[in-house]
Amino acid sequence: MSCLSTLLYELVHAYVGYYACPCCLSYREDIVQLGGHGRVWQRIARSVERFANDTLGLPIDLCRFEAVVNSWDDMLFWPMEDEVEGWELVW
Repeated sequence: MSCLSTLLYELVHAYVGYYACPCCLSYREDIVQLGGHGRVWQRIARSVERFANDTLGLPIDLCRFEAVVNSWDDMLFWPMEDEVEGWELVW
């Protein structure tokens, strides 16, 4: 599960890197902050975890909480409380 989780973790980064528009006004806030683990990455990663668990029965953990903690000093834009609740971060 660890190798699969790592692969999916990096796949989310690749997906966001490929499809995110650096010219968009919210790019820094949604993509760049938290060392690339900002709003967009958190939402997609949570969806991947949920799908893997609910549909495939796999306990995938993309270490989303650790990604936030490790990049805490890089926080540029603080998310709203309800947004963080939607990320469903668990430690």
